[in-house]
Amino acid sequence: MNPTTAQDRAVDQQLTTRIALAFPAARADFQRAVSVLILAVASVAVIVLLGWTFHIEPMKRIVTGLTSMNPVTAVCFLVSGFVLWQLRQQRPGGRRALLVNLLPLFVLYVGVTKLLDLWMGTALCPDALLFTSQLNFGQVYPSRMAPNVAVSFVLLAIALLVVDRPRWPAYLHPQWLATPILLAALTALVGYAYDTSGFYKYKQYIPMALHTAVCFVMICLALILSRPDQAYLRLIPRHSPGARSYARLLPACVLVPALLGGVALFGTDSGWFEGRGTGTSIATVLTILAFSVLAFINAASINRAEGVRRLSEIQLRTLVMELDSRNKALQVEISERKRMEEKAAHLATHDPLTGLPNRLLFLDRLQTAVGRTVRSGNACALFYIDIDNFKPVNDEHGHQAGDELLKELSFRLRSTMRDVDTVARLGGDEFAAIMDAPISTEHALGLAHRLSEAVSRPYRLSVQGHPLNIEVRVGISVGIALFPGHASDLDSLVRVADSAMYLAKRDGKRKGSSTNIGVATI
Repeated sequence: MNPTTAQDRAVDQQLTTRIALAFPAARADFQRAVSVLILAVASVAVIVLLGWTFHIEPMKRIVTGLTSMNPVTAVCFLVSGFVLWQLRQQRPGGRRALLVNLLPLFVLYVGVTKLLDLWMGTALCPDALLFTSQLNFGQVYPSRMAPNVAVSFVLLAIALLVVDRPRWPAYLHPQWLATPILLAALTALVGYAYDTSGFYKYKQYIPMALHTAVCFVMICLALILSRPDQAYLRLIPRHSPGARSYARLLPACVLVPALLGGVALFGTDSGWFEGRGTGTSIATVLTILAFSVLAFINAASINRAEGVRRLSEIQLRTLVMELDSRNKALQVEISERKRMEEKAAHLATHDPLTGLPNRLLFLDRLQTAVGRTVRSGNACALFYIDIDNFKPVNDEHGHQAGDELLKELSFRLRSTMRDVDTVARLGGDEFAAIMDAPISTEHALGLAHRLSEAVSRPYRLSVQGHPLNIEVRVGISVGIALFPGHASDLDSLVRVADSAMYLAKRDGKRKGSSTNIGVATI
């Protein structure tokens, strides 16, 4: 399958669905019109068949003095009307589908055999066996169908066969096949109106009857209107500028030339105009004038619609820009709110000066470490850390120096510990650390000594108001408690580590040592 054709069909199907959803009432109106047209064709065909059956001449001709409708023509109209009645909304299934598929073949057979009879002089169509046809009228082909009628039935049969069959080529769509039939019938009607036999008769063959032309017009209109959302009708959705232009131009295209041409012919025959071409010239000028006025009206209508469309586009563009601006402002507000929430959440669990976890987050992580130790059977170590000689730094150099010292000291503690370990500031000059899975008490003592060495190095503090950096030294007292070696639960672990830290601090003051490390005893 051609991908372009498949894509076009998909677009057509989408457009058909949209029109069907947008104009359900219009489709119902079309179905009523289709039903009326089919019933009118069937009524004419039944009258003609009754005329042939009971030899009532006026019923054959409908209009006295004109050509009769061939009986097999009436039968074909009945068959076509029945098939189209079944196809009004969609192609049926089951047994009706078989009937709907076979009956158009009969119409096709009649049209083809009638053409062969005219061309070869045969009698393939069995209508003469059913009716005594008297369509001679001095012609050399009695009991024969008009060639334009036979061709129209061939096209009509094919059109009925391809209804709702999307796999057939697009040029075989029923609307396209019905169009030449409609034009031939309208030409015959114009010929009858102007009394020009060349429009409804081909050479010496039998002419198309007036009521045959009328029936072809009605059956073609019914076929076209039965699918108003397909082929060329789908391009003209209702209530659009194109639909209004089409509604104005279509009647004018049909009626204006025919009406003015008829007036010109009647005026010429009545002697109103001098010269043979005067009436035709006047009709031509009036036709040009009428279509020029219609073109101006259509252009004005389309311009108004275009103005409304452009205004709508401007309003839509303005609305989109306003919405985009509001969306950006909302995104900024959401980002700022999210940032503030993240900051608030961070401040709730971290020390604002050093950025280390505060007491709340520290206790949560300690509980997690204890629980993990219980599950894994390993151990964890808790370090309670107090800064020695911190108060003199505050007293001598001010709180700004003390804050700078706490920040630098926190950085050293954090750099000495592993990433899996935790360092927290509990408040003031008190810190705590959690060592995950120490190998032994000596392992924990080694970390405590590294912490003490890192903290004991000199600090050069840049304090506002001092021209030079201040150099200070501090030490730490560390209390160590292991779980489960020194405590059986979290609370006892905290008490034991805190007690060990105070014992280490007291012993350090007594000994005058700068490195004070105490390990809890069992």
